[in-house]
Amino acid sequence: IMSGVVNGLISFIFAIYVLVQKEKLAGQADRILHAYTPERVYKKVSHIMVLLHRNFTNFISGQCLEAVILGSLFVITMTLFGFPYALLIGVLIAFTALIPIVGAFVGCFVGAFFILISDPLQAVWFVVLFLVLQQIEGNLIYPRVVGSSVGLPSIWVLVAVSVGGSLFGIVGMLVFIPLVSTGYALLRDSVNDKNSRKSGGNNGFVEEGSMWQALEAEAADIGLKLVLPSPEYGEQIREYREEFLRDNDSMDGTSHLKEYESPEEWLQFLKTLAGEETCPAEYVPSSQFLCVRKSDDRLVGMIDVRHRLNEYLLQFGGHIGYSIRGSERGRGYAPGMLALGLRECVKLGFYKVLVTCNADNTASAHTILRNGGILENEVQEAGMPIQRYWISVQNEQNTTA
Repeated sequence: IMSGVVNGLISFIFAIYVLVQKEKLAGQADRILHAYTPERVYKKVSHIMVLLHRNFTNFISGQCLEAVILGSLFVITMTLFGFPYALLIGVLIAFTALIPIVGAFVGCFVGAFFILISDPLQAVWFVVLFLVLQQIEGNLIYPRVVGSSVGLPSIWVLVAVSVGGSLFGIVGMLVFIPLVSTGYALLRDSVNDKNSRKSGGNNGFVEEGSMWQALEAEAADIGLKLVLPSPEYGEQIREYREEFLRDNDSMDGTSHLKEYESPEEWLQFLKTLAGEETCPAEYVPSSQFLCVRKSDDRLVGMIDVRHRLNEYLLQFGGHIGYSIRGSERGRGYAPGMLALGLRECVKLGFYKVLVTCNADNTASAHTILRNGGILENEVQEAGMPIQRYWISVQNEQNTTA
């Protein structure tokens, strides 16, 4: 017994240390992986790890939400029907419901025992009430709440719980849902990629004269080009920032330009973002570009190309962020500018690119669709619906390492 207590205490302390330093440990693991694996393997493993982290995090939050809903249902219905210990049993069932599917039955057994002591007949009716609410929870609430939190259809949630429980018991039930969700996402991406390749054309591109490539040519025709930020554009960068602040507009794709009054300081910050070794842990390496009009060298927009995705970017931000200053909008620049950004993604070895926009931003959605974007789903960020589009830019087998 003493040995078990000591081991439990050491494990608890170790877990605290890991949680306190999780960002540092994750950064170290990422740098080791990047140093000792080919670029293609590194990107694939990083993508899988981000998916796993997102799914496990969302599963835990979904499981907690489902437990609160079930516990509240018991408190309300037991109070309405005059059962004793309504609050106590509701809280008990909420805690035990953290164990998928079967956890609530443990709470039912204990609750029925409490009621049995004071009124055996009410204990029987409590079991009947439990079975009714359990059917509603197991077949309607749980698959939708937990399934939607991890992006898994309801039927596969039930399959994951059944298989995981039969193989590894309670631990299997807890682990299999996010694991199956990750496998489901990877399989869906693989199927989409293979279908894209079947309609593929030459040079590894999805199809000859594809939508975004045509828009790239169109951008050249209307005189747009991407250049790296440099001191010679310092004054234009300052004016760009001031215009967005004056219009109270969202400064997307500018690598936090809003936070830098001095263009020189912003340019220095961009240098830290350019490489994996110098990039701060809270960001991902990225390439910042200015979109300028060739005829007068005027800065009309900015575009930020992220070299990889973290959990937030995979869910909400995407590989590319971009913006066009208000005084240059309405000229048809956005589709071509995005196409130029997609070309930079090809240079980085991507074969598909995630681009997102607010659901109510029809102009951005139209820009993404014109570049061949395929809507995967719509997610919520602080109550704001965000649409996630994938754009295939080259076949996976031709991705450069």
